[in-house]
Amino acid sequence: MKLLKFPWLVLINIVKFMDSVDLVNLSSTNRRLREQYINKIRPGGIGILFGSISACIKIGEFVIVFEKYGSYKETVPKEVRTIGPITIDAVCLPPKENKRWQTVVEDVYTPCLTLAQHIKTIFPEAELNFFRCEHECDAGTLQLLASWDLNMFKEKRFEFHVNSNENIKNLANQYCKSNQLSVIGLHYEGFHIVTRTKSFRNNEENELPVDSKFWFSHCKQLDRLINYILVCVLKVRLEAWRHLIKKWIEGKLNKLVFVRASRVTSLNMLELTEGFSTHPWNDEEMIQFKARTDFSVYFEQKGTIICSRKNRKASLHFDQNNSIFTMVVWDTQASERCLSLFPEIRTLF
Repeated sequence: MKLLKFPWLVLINIVKFMDSVDLVNLSSTNRRLREQYINKIRPGGIGILFGSISACIKIGEFVIVFEKYGSYKETVPKEVRTIGPITIDAVCLPPKENKRWQTVVEDVYTPCLTLAQHIKTIFPEAELNFFRCEHECDAGTLQLLASWDLNMFKEKRFEFHVNSNENIKNLANQYCKSNQLSVIGLHYEGFHIVTRTKSFRNNEENELPVDSKFWFSHCKQLDRLINYILVCVLKVRLEAWRHLIKKWIEGKLNKLVFVRASRVTSLNMLELTEGFSTHPWNDEEMIQFKARTDFSVYFEQKGTIICSRKNRKASLHFDQNNSIFTMVVWDTQASERCLSLFPEIRTLF
C-alpha cells in the first residue's frame, strides 16, 4: 500500500482530508493502515432517521437516503456505489459532489444500522450521535430494532400514536428505563407520544446542562411540549434545578406535569427555592387537586407549594431517605390525555 510509505504526519494529513466514503472504504479494507491513524482520525458524527417510507444515515456531512419509492428524476444517472459493507445503485446529488446518495431499496432500515455498526467496529471511538424513529413501526421494523442495542447512540427519539400497539411502546420505554435522561411529551394535538432519551456517561462530568434547551443536541424539543422529565444516576447541579423551576414560573414550561430524579445524594431545599414564591403545604388550598388520584401519593406527601407568576401551583418533594426529588405541577395546562399517561410513566421508575 503506497500510503504506508509516507511519513506518519503526512499520512495523517492525507487521511484527515478524505471524505467520509473514502475514509470508511480505506479503513474497511486495510487494517494495517487503519492502525496507523485510528487514534487520530475518525469519521464525522453518525445519526440515523427512520421515516415511514424512507430512512437515512448521516456520517459527518455525508448522507445516504434509502427510499422505498424514488423521489429523484429518472434523468439523474445511477451508479453502483460502495461504502463499507453496503453496495447500492444510487444517484449522487448534487451530481458532481459526493455529499448525498439516494437509492431505492425494499428494506430501507437495515442498511442504516448495518453501516453504523460497521463504522463503530472499525472506529471504536466514532460518535454515534442520534437515532430517531418518527413513524408507526410495522412488525418487521420492530423486530429489527429489538435485535439492536440502540444505546450505542447517545440520543434516541421515538414517536408513535397514543393508540399504537404495545410493542413500540415497550421498545421506547426500554430506553427510557436504561438512560439517564428521559423527556416525554404529547405532540400533534395530543395524538402522538414522543420520547427522547440520552445517556451522559461518556461525558467527563456526567452532568445535566443547566438550560433544558441544551439537554439534547440532535433530538431537540420545544419547551411547550415537555410534559414529563425523568432523571436517573446523573449529576444535577442546584443551578440546573433552579433554572428548570424558573422556566416553569415564567410560563415557558406551561404543559409540564411531572419531574422526578432518583439517586439525588444531597439537595438543600432552602437554597433551591430561595427567591421563589413558596409556602408550606395546605390541604384546604390544594383540595381542588385531590381528585387527581393518579398523583395521590404526592398529595399525601404534602411537599412545598411553589407558585408561578400566574399563580399556578406545583409542589416540590425531596425524599432524603430514598434520595428522590420530585416536582408535581398540579395546575398544569397539559391536556387530560397527557395526564392520563402518568400510570404508564410511573412504570418507568
